[in-house]
Amino acid sequence: MISCNDNMRWVWYGAVPSSLRTAVRVLLSVLFPAALCAIFCGCHRSVDVSTMCDVPPGGWSAPVSVCYDNTDTTALYTLSFAVRHNGVAGGELRADVMFTAPDSTTFTERVVLPLREHRRSATVALVESVPYRREVHLRQSGRYTMVITPENEVRGIESVGLLFDKE
Repeated sequence: MISCNDNMRWVWYGAVPSSLRTAVRVLLSVLFPAALCAIFCGCHRSVDVSTMCDVPPGGWSAPVSVCYDNTDTTALYTLSFAVRHNGVAGGELRADVMFTAPDSTTFTERVVLPLREHRRSATVALVESVPYRREVHLRQSGRYTMVITPENEVRGIESVGLLFDKE
């Protein structure tokens, strides 16, 4: 049994083998720093900005426009094409992404996203993404506009957009 005495020190009561005490100390000395590292060192994927747009549930065929207001002109980003869906029958989604900078510079790219078959309840949607540009430097501050157009009509898609991850 473990108890806290008046001096706020943890005290072991009863017959506890020294090997157990040693095992607990070793475990805490390893797990505690690992947990701190995971929390403070970013051992998880964090999405800095997500720009998504809902699409008609009956089928997505029309172009969708999403915007990103850039204020950090020194950061590098990884841009990922993302789709939230529920019940897509698998296959792949092909779409054109037209990227327009604040100075009206425009370029278009084809993005292919493999979709896994997903059969869950309507309240649990699956978000899938694929990076299509790494180490992107948005040199201008202002509004960047992305127009996403599917190659053909797609059913089961709830929303589409881009994820901006700072590197």
